[in-house]
Amino acid sequence: MIEEMRERAAKFIQMKDMQEFRVKKREKEDAASQKNAPRPGKPLARPNQKKTPKFTTYTPLPVPRTKILQEAFSVNSLPASRKKPPPPDADGSKHCQYHRTINHTTEECHTLRDKIEELIRQRHLKKYIQ
Repeated sequence: MIEEMRERAAKFIQMKDMQEFRVKKREKEDAASQKNAPRPGKPLARPNQKKTPKFTTYTPLPVPRTKILQEAFSVNSLPASRKKPPPPDADGSKHCQYHRTINHTTEECHTLRDKIEELIRQRHLKKYIQ
């Protein structure tokens, strides 16, 4: 009877050791696959993360950015941005003509503000400099 219990206990211990071995092996394989996985070249944007301004000062504009955007598109001095899908919590009442999406207006668009400032500093939009 005692011998039988010892054999059962030994088998139970052997079973537990095999389970632990399999778990550790799977963890090592997962860690190795994560090391070999390609990393994105650009970190993903975090929700509610504000974009830092590209310039410390911006040229005051005598006309709305939407008018400058339309003219810049017509003379091909500003390439159109790729259409971006709106975030899940996007404000549907706002639309950006530059990004062709909802969530912010063309006047609020920080990317467009930076692009216009670059064009002004490159002397492409001289008539808008006050």
